[in-house]
Amino acid sequence: PFLHWEPPILMRKFNAKHIMSTDVVCLNEVPVVQDIVRVLEETTHHGFPIVDEERRFVGLILRVQLITLLQKKAFREDANTTHNYYQL
Repeated sequence: PFLHWEPPILMRKFNAKHIMSTDVVCLNEVPVVQDIVRVLEETTHHGFPIVDEERRFVGLILRVQLITLLQKKAFREDANTTHNYYQL
């Protein structure tokens, strides 16, 4: 289902600061599997910003996507191996 362009009337009084956590947990562009597992175990966040080496925002990944990638073992074991992470 698609969301309507405008929020429901009761939701219009809320800003992001009212519903989002202030302890933002970011992941690197190529995170270590252990870091992903730790973040999933230690937080209840549903989305995680992806940042580059200079801590600039480059994307967002959802908790469910991280869990799916781990379940399918869609990660590389050797840092020198070229692999397309998005082809499951």
